[in-house]
Amino acid sequence: MDRLIVIVTSFLGLFLLGGCANQVENAMAVTESVHTTGNGLVDELNSIVKQESELQDSFEQTLAEDKELKSLADGSSTVFANIEARKESLNRIEEYRNQLEENYTAFTDNDTSDLPEEDVGALTESLDQLTSSISDYMSHYADALREQEEFFKSLAEDNATYKTMTEGIESIASNDEKTSEFLLQLDEQLAALQNDYESLQVALNEKANAS
Repeated sequence: MDRLIVIVTSFLGLFLLGGCANQVENAMAVTESVHTTGNGLVDELNSIVKQESELQDSFEQTLAEDKELKSLADGSSTVFANIEARKESLNRIEEYRNQLEENYTAFTDNDTSDLPEEDVGALTESLDQLTSSISDYMSHYADALREQEEFFKSLAEDNATYKTMTEGIESIASNDEKTSEFLLQLDEQLAALQNDYESLQVALNEKANAS
């Protein structure tokens, strides 16, 4: 799993109350879904970071080419396309979060008595922590995107002043600092999820080979 990321298939109810082999096989499917979904999550987080790095250039281009800021008033400036692209990534991140939550439920709501208890416990704990952090990040970042959109539109209003720009930029910078904190936390949790995924995968393979 790459660090700072679809198969969106529900694995709820995969575990049957059958024998050990059935539990192992289904657990391996859920575990692989965790891996695939985690990779997709990292891809979208990286996409957002890349778009953020391009926002300043888009803004400067707008200021240079549109002295009257009409493109900020009518929404045609490339800064709004940048914001929209990040909204779309955030929507996909929500889908990945929901899938990881389903993976968590597949382990916690079904019989796992024949599975490696310690490894399953570690992975489910990582999933629980990660999905919670993703929810917090999504809430924060959705607000940040709304604020950015409102800021750029406000610059085209008749009552906009230099203070409008400086205060808006300061507020965006403050949100960026908080975003960076969230990304560092997610990076650590994704690394932990990767380690727990690998450990459980090894344990499941050993159990499958022994059966």
